[in-house]
Amino acid sequence: MSALVIRSSAIGLAFLAVSPFLAAQGSQVQTGRIVEIRSYNLKPGTRDTFHQLAERDAIPMLKRWKIDVVAYGPSLHDANSYFLIRSFDSIEDRQRSEDAFYGSDEWIKGPRQAVLACIESYTTVVMRLDAEARRGLPNTAGQAGQPQAVVPDRVTPLFNGRDLTGWKADVPAKDTNPNAPDSFIVRNGLLVSLGEPRGHLLTEGSYRDYRLEVEYRFPGKGGNCGVLVHASRLRALSEMFPQSIEVQMAHENAGDFWCIEENIQVPDMEKRRPRKEGQKFGGSSGDARRILNLTDGSEKPLGEWNTMVIEARGRTVKVWVNGDLVNDGFDSTADHGKIALQAEGTEVEFRRVDIGPLK
Repeated sequence: MSALVIRSSAIGLAFLAVSPFLAAQGSQVQTGRIVEIRSYNLKPGTRDTFHQLAERDAIPMLKRWKIDVVAYGPSLHDANSYFLIRSFDSIEDRQRSEDAFYGSDEWIKGPRQAVLACIESYTTVVMRLDAEARRGLPNTAGQAGQPQAVVPDRVTPLFNGRDLTGWKADVPAKDTNPNAPDSFIVRNGLLVSLGEPRGHLLTEGSYRDYRLEVEYRFPGKGGNCGVLVHASRLRALSEMFPQSIEVQMAHENAGDFWCIEENIQVPDMEKRRPRKEGQKFGGSSGDARRILNLTDGSEKPLGEWNTMVIEARGRTVKVWVNGDLVNDGFDSTADHGKIALQAEGTEVEFRRVDIGPLK
């Protein structure tokens, strides 16, 4: 490490400090990247709002502007503190990138006002780190605020049959109408996705290397729903869908993959992943995101219970529907995260959602 820059906005001043010790580290440091650590002192009671704005708006925007976000999230030492770590090729690159980003209409007309309303003050530290030192930084981008991923060692019901303990709903309609009806309820011992308002029910815990067993049915008409694995950033796509890999439950399409700001591969990609001319495989808007399943006729008739099994092993995801292998993906861009159920227009009942160790 060499040059150290500290900037504080608490009193509207900025100053530059160069540490003799750091500056004396020699030419090796000059080949490193510039790392900026920004510490925010937030107004009391605003950290949850600030974190939501970061995950939903600011961090995705920074990434679209090609700014390397190394880590971000609530500080462990204080209820009103938050951190953001970014890296740049050089001091000049940092200045250019931040001037362009913070001067853009996308930022100014977007989340800027809401973000600034949460901030009391902030401090910025800028340093140069060599590659070895930078590898030691926590890479929490896209995972900030999430619990450490658990590897199950026994079969555990994620749904207790009584209430939604251990789950948290994210329903965009409730942002503007807190009195909107609940999308997810417990009825007669069943977890029910009512389909509307649309949104997701996510586990509070994060998981990796597991076997998930879900029993579900469409009690009325067939329609759409899904189980999302490796879910992380909320509303990452279409201001609705969390960053994840969706295992489709839509009637007559159960077992399809849909990539949501993540990606996964399967054999026969050109055959099983339809795309238009010029369209790329990926998980972003405009990409070819759907991967067709391997079978037809694996689902039970409407009204009957289906069993879906999902095995997440490292960066592979396998899916069975009623005993048939319906998808087998590899090279996933994610290997852990929360599990989510969808409300996507149609009522679906769940009588069992169990997680356990791989066999």
